[in-house]
Amino acid sequence: MTRTSRLLLLCLLPTAALADFDAGQKAFAAKDYATALHEWEPLASAGDVQAIYSLGLLYNNGLGVPMDEEKAVGLFRDAADQGYTPAEVQLGEAYAQAKGVRHDSALAVHWFRKAAEEGNAEGQRIFGEMFANGDGVIQSDTEALRWLTLAANQGSLRAEYAIAMIYASNTGVDQDYAAALKWLQPAAEKGYVPAQIALASFYALGHGVKVDRVQAYLWLSLAALQGDPSATQGQKIIESQMGYFDRRSGRKAVQDWIKNHPQDIVAVPATAAASGK
Repeated sequence: MTRTSRLLLLCLLPTAALADFDAGQKAFAAKDYATALHEWEPLASAGDVQAIYSLGLLYNNGLGVPMDEEKAVGLFRDAADQGYTPAEVQLGEAYAQAKGVRHDSALAVHWFRKAAEEGNAEGQRIFGEMFANGDGVIQSDTEALRWLTLAANQGSLRAEYAIAMIYASNTGVDQDYAAALKWLQPAAEKGYVPAQIALASFYALGHGVKVDRVQAYLWLSLAALQGDPSATQGQKIIESQMGYFDRRSGRKAVQDWIKNHPQDIVAVPATAAASGK
């Protein structure tokens, strides 16, 4: 079926049928993958790009269906051919990790670059990290920062963290803890565990700030509340270095943070059909 004929068939579907995608989304969020499959399959057959992509997620992860990475790649490619950027990111992942296709660094770069250039935040983040690590492209912190900043400006906490680590590492750019903190603090405040642990280390070691074990304890405690074992261990270590009054202040700081920022204790996970163009 050609793209044009798919679009014509989609236009002929009743509004109620089109609304079934949302029913599939709700079922997916509730981990009722059989219902999600039931809702999305007819829409995918009619060419609905979100349904095609979402079916790809089910097959890619074996959710409600037997895992079939090759079928997932085919579905992602169908969605990518319609310009759906989350599917382009998935194709990049498939070629980078040899999931359903042979490993191909050039094709991984192609799909990540395409998604990034079309404005997909996750594509921008991954493409930026490829430049930071020299993975499939020539290493360049300048290019890494360019793409990561675009992703961070769209709300990517992982991009904010990655930018902070570049400024803290003293590699391709001058080490700048103040710049690192500018990006690290918001990611930590929004519940991103690696940022919380890194921010705790900044306070523990005095990187860009005065040594403050109470703040280090706070951020390690918040990360530990999300189940991170290294944060739990670090929390115990920093607590052993604190006096009675600092320990009391640290525990109060944790209680106050939870009271004032309950929505930021755990970052919100992504849903089935990731946002994108």
